[in-house]
Amino acid sequence: MIVLLGQLVSHLGSAFTQFSLSVWIYQQTGSTTSSALILLSGALPEILLTPFAGSLADRCNRRLILMWSSLGAAACVLVLAWVLYTRPSEMLYVYLAVAGSALFATLQPPAFVGSVASMIPSRQLGRANSLIMLGTAGAPILAPFFAGHLLGSIGLSGVVLLDLLSFLVAAACFFCVRFGQVTPAPGSSFRPGVMLADLRLGMRYVVARPGLLWLLLFSMVLNFNTGMVQALITPVVLSFTTAAVLGQVMSLGGIGALVGGVVMSVWGGPNRRIRGVLVFSLLQAVALCASGLRPSVPLITASAFIFLMLFTALAATYHALWQIKVGTEIQGRVFAVRTLVGLAFTPLAYGIAGPLADHVFEPLLMPDGALASSVGAVIGVGPGRGAAFLLSLVGLLAGLVALIGLVQPRLRRLEDDLPDVEQQPGAAHGSTP
Repeated sequence: MIVLLGQLVSHLGSAFTQFSLSVWIYQQTGSTTSSALILLSGALPEILLTPFAGSLADRCNRRLILMWSSLGAAACVLVLAWVLYTRPSEMLYVYLAVAGSALFATLQPPAFVGSVASMIPSRQLGRANSLIMLGTAGAPILAPFFAGHLLGSIGLSGVVLLDLLSFLVAAACFFCVRFGQVTPAPGSSFRPGVMLADLRLGMRYVVARPGLLWLLLFSMVLNFNTGMVQALITPVVLSFTTAAVLGQVMSLGGIGALVGGVVMSVWGGPNRRIRGVLVFSLLQAVALCASGLRPSVPLITASAFIFLMLFTALAATYHALWQIKVGTEIQGRVFAVRTLVGLAFTPLAYGIAGPLADHVFEPLLMPDGALASSVGAVIGVGPGRGAAFLLSLVGLLAGLVALIGLVQPRLRRLEDDLPDVEQQPGAAHGSTP
């Protein structure tokens, strides 16, 4: 409970800063590109380091990883606070500080998840994991609502200092609690060559199974669309309302994700999981298309709620597919490949969303723009409407990809062509992962 409290505080602090920085930069620059670069700064270290973070957690002292990564992230946040106080107009230093904090934070999830079983009895793992998931889901719901108001009362510097305090609290919690340690197997020292060999093995496993390869490619496009949404949602909403209202919209969207999780835990998901993944993504596309139709808080709130509710259902079904089709003895290496390849297009989304919105779609939907009398007659003209139109086009792309998936035989017949793990020759029986 002590460690869980530290993690909850740390997640809240980071979510406060991420939301506040995105809003502050857009308010300072009026540029979607500048706002999206914050997301890119946080995403690149995660994508590049996550495949290696799991191997590091399996081969090193997890308690030290958690404690020192918290202190490292705190140091980066302290640098960010200094930059904001002394040279707030120099955005490059802001991006570098965010990237440094993200790099240290990426080391934590594998080490934390791997430490849970060493701290508590196995009979309590179900309750512990439920508490972890509740804390993980709670931060995105609470943070935008409170950060939107904190940004107006204590300013960005105050929010960043709260984030610094949250990392120090997390480090203190790790320092106070004794962890049971996993003894690495002989010859399993952390070496880059071993990590690259793990990635190659995981990639060969996926490529040899065309259905899984198509599923991985499908996830790349889904993650690209999600990255575009993350980059565009702040400028779209702030173009017609305040940061406090944006926080409320995102918090209500987070409640949608929580509702999706509760529904999936009770329902268990569709019997035909691949069909569920494709249908959920198609319904997501409809909600995304609707979000850009009008500058309306109720409309975009409802769209965010539905989008994130379906996102949770889609993610749970997607992960279940991999779990039942991939043997437990290789799931870690396949997970590394899924992370590296599945998220490969996310930085691209962050990188192009801003320039497309700022330099292509915004001018087209200004009062004298080329699309003002056609598209503008439907969705409106003026600041933010170009980004909203781009958001709707992303929804159309997502819908098209889902329809292609429904007719692509390798993907549609994945569950028929590839047997479940327990049905595959040589699969272990009667064991619990």
